[in-house]
Amino acid sequence: MADGSLYKATDDPEGDGLYLRDDLAIKDAGGVQPGDRIEVRPWIAKEGRFSWASNDPKASELAMFNKEAK
Repeated sequence: MADGSLYKATDDPEGDGLYLRDDLAIKDAGGVQPGDRIEVRPWIAKEGRFSWASNDPKASELAMFNKEAK
């Protein structure tokens, strides 16, 4: 973009490759970095489904990416 930012306003974030859905796409984009946002949805075991509510913490905030949490 002209202003140097990576993000641009769009009505279709998936169409611009901003929303990665599989491991290959993530790998091709350079992998997960500490500042990347990861969409997560809790698993509701009792109901056998994912919650409709989601969250988007930074990778560094998740235990699986945070070496200090291990």
